[in-house]
Amino acid sequence: MKRTPIALSRRHQWWLYGTLVVLLITGVVWAALHYYFRTGEDEISVWEPRLLKAHGAAAMLSLLMLGTLIPLHIKRAWHARKNRLSGALMIAWFVILTITGYGLYYSGGEVMRQWTSWIHLAVGGLLVPLIVWHVLAGWRVMKRWTNSGS
Repeated sequence: MKRTPIALSRRHQWWLYGTLVVLLITGVVWAALHYYFRTGEDEISVWEPRLLKAHGAAAMLSLLMLGTLIPLHIKRAWHARKNRLSGALMIAWFVILTITGYGLYYSGGEVMRQWTSWIHLAVGGLLVPLIVWHVLAGWRVMKRWTNSGS
């Protein structure tokens, strides 16, 4: 399939997907250690703080990577009216993850922190099928677009 002006380069895909995979793995492993593999109420694994640091670093890189999508991928696709529904949901999903991630670092009370944590985990976990849907829908749209000569 011929590349379109909307499609990401291979290098861009590797950086974006690689960053998101690091986010997913560090988030899932941290949640497993934190919620399921604790030996006592106040005991935390030596890996939990390390995973959170790696997750935070990957989150910063992912925001940078997402910012690179705005002037080319998002803007061009939006103007071409391609894959708007899943694209808009992707943006909304990342906004929620960014807000809840910020809230986990800076929220005041423990109750608010618990809610923010569960929302962040749920939205983060549901990001995987959303990305798959967005990419597959984009491939279908681009295949039709390039075949029609538009």
